[in-house]
Amino acid sequence: MPESVPQTGLAEFLEQWLREGLAGDGLSPFFAIERAHRVPARPPPPGTPPRPIIAKLLHYRDRDYLLHQSRTKGDRTMDNHKVRIFPDFSREVQKQRATFSAAKQKLSQLGLQYGMMFPAKLRVVTKEGTQFFTTAEEVWQWLDQLPQEGNGPPGQVPGHGRKREAKRKTAHTVNSPSHGEMQTERRKAMEAAASLNGSDRGSQVQSAANCEPSDSEHESESSRVSDGSGPVITPGTSDCII
Repeated sequence: MPESVPQTGLAEFLEQWLREGLAGDGLSPFFAIERAHRVPARPPPPGTPPRPIIAKLLHYRDRDYLLHQSRTKGDRTMDNHKVRIFPDFSREVQKQRATFSAAKQKLSQLGLQYGMMFPAKLRVVTKEGTQFFTTAEEVWQWLDQLPQEGNGPPGQVPGHGRKREAKRKTAHTVNSPSHGEMQTERRKAMEAAASLNGSDRGSQVQSAANCEPSDSEHESESSRVSDGSGPVITPGTSDCII
C-alpha cells in the first residue's frame, strides 16, 4: 500500500478496506485485525517502493479467505499502487520456497498446474494424478522422466506431440508401400519373366530387370509411363506390366 496510508489507526483502516474492496460477504462475524505495522519502521527515501504491511488477523479462516480472494480477483490498486496480499512466512520457509522458483517456471512452460503447500511442498496436478515434492531436485528428476514431447515449447500439453507423431506414422504406413514390399513385387516380376519359354525370354527378363530402379531413382521411375519402347510402370506402385 502507498505510504500515504496513515500509520495511526492502520489496523482499522485495513479492516474497512479489506471488507469493502476484497472480501465481500465471505468474512466471518469474528473478522478483525488485531494489529498491523510496516516493516521496517523507518520511512523509506522518496521515490522508493512503499514498505510492506504485516497484519495479524484474529481468525485464521478469515486469513485463508482473504488470500483466496486475492488470488481469484487478482491485484487491487490504491492511488495507482498495486496492492498484493501474501501469507507471512518465516525467513527459513521463504528460502525453502524460493528453491522451487526455476522448477515452477518450467512447469508453467509445460502447461502443468501446480501449487505450494505449507511449509514448502510443491503439488503438481497431471492427468495421471497428483504429485508431491519436498525438494526442487525431486521435481527435476520427475520432469526428466516425462516423455520427450512433454519438454517441448511453452504451452504444449505433454503427450499431444506424441499423438500427432503416431498419426503421421500411421498415415505414412497406410498410404505408402514399405521398402520390403517394393522389393518383393520387383522380385515377383523378374521371376514371372524368367519363367517364360522361347526366344522372347531373354528380352522379357531384360525388360523386367529394367523395371527395378535404384533407391535413388525410385521416386522418378514410379511415375514413368511407357512410350512404346519399354515397360509400363503403373504410377504409385512397383508392378511392371510387360
